[in-house]
Amino acid sequence: MAILELALTTYGIVGTTTSVIGGIDLALKHFSKITAEDLFKKCLDEAVKEYASSLIGFTKTRNPKTISVDPNKFDSVIASLKDTDIAKLRSLKENERLTKITAHFRDCINLPDHQLVDEDLEQKLRPVFEKTIVNFYGQLPFKQEAFNQIALEFIQRSSVNQTDAQVLLSDLLKKIEHVQLEVQECLTENIQAIKNDTEAIKDDTDTIKTTSQENLDINWKVLDQVAKLTNTVNRHLDISIPDDIETERQSTINMAKDLLETHQPETAFKLLNTQKKRIWADASTSQKFNILTNMAAAQFALNNEQETARLLLEAFQYNPEEEKALSNCALAHLLLEETGKAADYAKQALDRNPANVNARVVLIAISADEETLEEVIAKVPKDLRETPQIAYAISDIAKQRGNIEEARKWRETIVAQEQGDVPDFKAALAAILIEQALANQLTVVTKQFDEAQKKQLRQAIELLTEAWDCVSRTELRDFRVNWIINRSMAHFHLRKMKEAIKDLDTALEIEPLNSDLLKKRAISAFEDGKREDAIEFIEKIQSVSEVPEVPIILANILSASNRFEEAITRLNDFLTTNPSSELQEEANRLLIRIYIDQGCFTEAQQISRNMCESCPTNILYLVDAARISNAAGEHDEALLHLKEAYNYAQDSEEFLEIVELADQLYIHKQFKEAATLYEKLADTEQNSELTQWLLKSYYNAGEIKKALELCRKLREKYEGPLENVSKIEYEIYEKIGDLSNALAVCEAYLRAFPDDTDMQMHLAYVHYRLNNFEEFYRLLERSFDLKNLSLQSHFNLVHLHQIGSKPERALEIMYEARRTYFNKADVHLKYVGLFLQVEKQISELLHPTQVQSGTAVGIDNSGEINWYIIENREDADYKARELDVDHPLSQLSLGKSVNDELYLQQNPVST
Repeated sequence: MAILELALTTYGIVGTTTSVIGGIDLALKHFSKITAEDLFKKCLDEAVKEYASSLIGFTKTRNPKTISVDPNKFDSVIASLKDTDIAKLRSLKENERLTKITAHFRDCINLPDHQLVDEDLEQKLRPVFEKTIVNFYGQLPFKQEAFNQIALEFIQRSSVNQTDAQVLLSDLLKKIEHVQLEVQECLTENIQAIKNDTEAIKDDTDTIKTTSQENLDINWKVLDQVAKLTNTVNRHLDISIPDDIETERQSTINMAKDLLETHQPETAFKLLNTQKKRIWADASTSQKFNILTNMAAAQFALNNEQETARLLLEAFQYNPEEEKALSNCALAHLLLEETGKAADYAKQALDRNPANVNARVVLIAISADEETLEEVIAKVPKDLRETPQIAYAISDIAKQRGNIEEARKWRETIVAQEQGDVPDFKAALAAILIEQALANQLTVVTKQFDEAQKKQLRQAIELLTEAWDCVSRTELRDFRVNWIINRSMAHFHLRKMKEAIKDLDTALEIEPLNSDLLKKRAISAFEDGKREDAIEFIEKIQSVSEVPEVPIILANILSASNRFEEAITRLNDFLTTNPSSELQEEANRLLIRIYIDQGCFTEAQQISRNMCESCPTNILYLVDAARISNAAGEHDEALLHLKEAYNYAQDSEEFLEIVELADQLYIHKQFKEAATLYEKLADTEQNSELTQWLLKSYYNAGEIKKALELCRKLREKYEGPLENVSKIEYEIYEKIGDLSNALAVCEAYLRAFPDDTDMQMHLAYVHYRLNNFEEFYRLLERSFDLKNLSLQSHFNLVHLHQIGSKPERALEIMYEARRTYFNKADVHLKYVGLFLQVEKQISELLHPTQVQSGTAVGIDNSGEINWYIIENREDADYKARELDVDHPLSQLSLGKSVNDELYLQQNPVST
């Protein structure tokens, strides 16, 4: 019986002289023709096969069929089991027992060529042994009716008294229920841990759900049979202890309440439903009321409002006079939208007890529209207003009436009371905070969140994290998925893409076919630069009717991935489906942009012409027409389209119209007009992209005063220098000759951003203009990372060395620019121009007496002279006509005398 005791001991079901373990063993042999050892091995085989696909990621073969139970090792381990082993297990905590059993049996499982150390191996295999024990419980012959008699005979032979039998069987029922909860939680956690550890294992949420459901079903069958066993024992032993029965029944209800409090409503409902079936015939009315009421509470937690109402109304008939029943009945009618009946029963409950909170909640919820919020609140006694349920009801009615600030205040009141493990209130407050922060559509679209809004989003994330942590490993996880979706939204608007994506992935584990979630996930992947992932997610959307814009989203992603033909085909196919006018416009405009990128101006013009004819004053249509003309080289015509659109835009408040037109005007150097439009959108209290475009427009339009005022305003608001703003401010001061302020801006900026090479160069130039030559030359001596400089920064650095009378270094920097930006024609022209400028200044450098590093040599290749530069650098590029000093041709050249008529004969072997 060692293996049987080992399995049952795992969850504290310990065999004693008053135990049914002997009865279980007897029933196994008598009815199932199997020993406990054979059953355990059979269950282990089943568990290994089930988890093989999750374990192959740790093997080299990647073949699940190679993962199996070694029968010889299994028999050896079984033979080595001793009573002392089980006795030691009993002294451990449950988690430690499972760990010990896994360590004991781990070598029984073949995991070919795995590289896991013992500790990791045991962690990965633990779910297998947990499932083994679950299967073992499920296949014990509790379900056989004849086992009841066998167990009874065993108890009688063991001289077990009636009280001990009752206590033992009741304890067994509770222990098996505990196993069901413990294993379900551990399995979910450990399966996820395995998945997170290897890319070779794909997510399979449905499998996890199915596994968990199977566990529930198996154990509830066990639970039901144990309950029947209890009744059988009582009948055969003629036990008549009504007080104990009442205690056992109340204990089950209390257990269900505990399950509800720990967010396990499904398990609570099954426990209550099992008891209902078992005792209903002889249950008292109060027991029936309590069972049904708690079943309703479980259904309410699972968002099943109709079933909640049905159960509450059924419960009401067993206790129609009690205040609690009346308020529950009122809630039921409220859920069924029968407001008249809801009000009637709520008032009856309040007649019995004016402090009945639930009745007050119902009356608040059905308040007449003509009643003001103040009047609704005034009807509630002051000492009840801040109770969580009433405060939430007031918040909800305020929200329905558009008073978001008042709704937020009441929800903050609830959370401030620290309601312990009641996460719904925190999630409700978070929802209000997010709604407030995102209320202004212009702010959302332009990403111009102020600090107060960002603070609200961060607070919402904190609240949702606390709420989610309460339910993420419970049965409520799947029913509170909107919490994690809301948190993802908050992360997204704070530009925390990694966190937003992680939350969306969690939500998709729960609802893998949710079209809206898949769309959000595709967009987030696209924003994160993962275009192939974005395409994969968008193509998973099954029903385009739910998300009709899917073809446009997909075409956008395809276009950004340079898959233009696919994008065009998708859009044209979509347009044949007769979409809404809004989506038709969006698809056509995207087609125009793709055709422009492809140089297909005729196709783009045809679509644009049709759209402009349908609505000649449409600003966006005119902007598209301007884009086409500009791309086709017809710049004057493009400007005519933009000026016409600008006239119409004076009265427009549409974000998309204004920003697209402003951008195009800026591109066409119509800076004053662009600034006028950006002013409509930019929140000059925020250092947003729009504010920076407004600042650039002011600067380029020559509106220096406005530009400087905006720079100062932003610097004061953010209490320090800002990257793009400070650079424009410097350029303005330098341009107008205010060198002291230019110097101050540079120095302040570099204290905050000391590694900014462009600003270091600006500072050097200001010192030069101020005749601070010592500081100027000190700055030039800094080591600049030329490989990471922009082309313009190279030019600026060259200029500084030119004015600092360092022509040789200027030429070196320009040479490096030429190497880095080899495909830019401009850099080669500037290099030649600089060479001609400094030729006389560095004549000695240009006319060496012997070949050395940096010397150009001509290689005579059958009469054709090919010139190369000998370079002492690791990245010398032969294709770019550079020879490393160690190259054979360089070795032939180095040290030789130089004259204009000397060429080297190329060594054929070295070609």
